[in-house]
Amino acid sequence: MVFELPIHKIKELKLSVKEKGKSDQEKIEELYDIVLNLKKENSLLKEENINIKKILENNEKLMKELVKRIEINENKINTIEKENNKVLEEKVKDLKLKDIDSKILTNYENIELINKRLKNSDLLKDKNINYKLLYRATRDGDEAKIFHEKCDNKKQILAVFKTTKGLIFGWYTEIEYNGKGNNVKDNKAFFFSCDLKKIYNVKKDRTAICDRIDLGPTFGNSTAIICVSNKMLDCKCQTCDINSSCFDGINSDYEISNGEKFFYLQEVEVFQILFQ
Repeated sequence: MVFELPIHKIKELKLSVKEKGKSDQEKIEELYDIVLNLKKENSLLKEENINIKKILENNEKLMKELVKRIEINENKINTIEKENNKVLEEKVKDLKLKDIDSKILTNYENIELINKRLKNSDLLKDKNINYKLLYRATRDGDEAKIFHEKCDNKKQILAVFKTTKGLIFGWYTEIEYNGKGNNVKDNKAFFFSCDLKKIYNVKKDRTAICDRIDLGPTFGNSTAIICVSNKMLDCKCQTCDINSSCFDGINSDYEISNGEKFFYLQEVEVFQILFQ
């Protein structure tokens, strides 16, 4: 490797050589000292460069390690947050279930299916929904007259049924019962199946409820849930076929009751829905 003197040092050498009163030997020795000092300085600079490179390399490794550690920590944070959110969601579900006095609606997803449809309105979407139990067949008695005593003249009624085979479905209407034997229209009424996770909306200006004193909670006009005798838990009930003119969404005969036209009930619950 050729050693080159910096420009300012060359100028110093030229000035030194031109100086008068110095012997050639002195001038040579002086030049030699300058060259040695320059070599030392160059060596120190090289050593400093090597140290700087080592520091940079170490810092690069450290940066990579820190980035990797950050990624690991972020993954742990996300996992913990997901677990916390899951625990929180389960707690919320438990609290909501505890708020509803029901032996049928014991599954949070079923309640969410109903609540989502109940809130399908700009006026209600931000409201809290409360279920006020009015009637339970196994608690109050399964006679139609008892149902009417407890539920007549109350608006926003939700009826829920559980069959002896474990199927769960029901309906909602904003119209009140009074047992006067009328077929009543309600364009805001709907039917639901918890097993199919499906909502069936009443067709416009069609019968929503059959309000007879000798029947329990009946939806539609001989096309939906019909209790054909006075005692609801002992009667043969029927659901609608694909040709039903009562509500939309039926894709097969008696799909709500798993393809069976007739069925028996294990439990009936009726709630008043309160929006707050």
